[in-house]
Amino acid sequence: KLNGASLAITGEGRIDGQSVQFGKVPVGVAKRCAACGIPTAIIVGGIGEGAQGVFDLCESTIQTIVSGPMSLEISMRDAPILYEQAAERLFRAIRIGMRMKP
Repeated sequence: KLNGASLAITGEGRIDGQSVQFGKVPVGVAKRCAACGIPTAIIVGGIGEGAQGVFDLCESTIQTIVSGPMSLEISMRDAPILYEQAAERLFRAIRIGMRMKP
């Protein structure tokens, strides 16, 4: 199912060292994609200590949905729109990257 893909996008509520150590779904996706040479974008609700370990496993980026200080309650309530906004920021960054000269 990865044939022809140039980017994989996955997500998780929170990514941290345990996500990397125990191979939670987004990390599993990233590893599988890495084996095929496909970079992975992980959109998350929060980033915890040790999350950067995923960068040692594969070409990836982590994008958080949180755009400023907010309570867990508000971030959970507004998660759909926050995820949409995070995805838009991700794709805007990709578009800029595609226009950069080598």
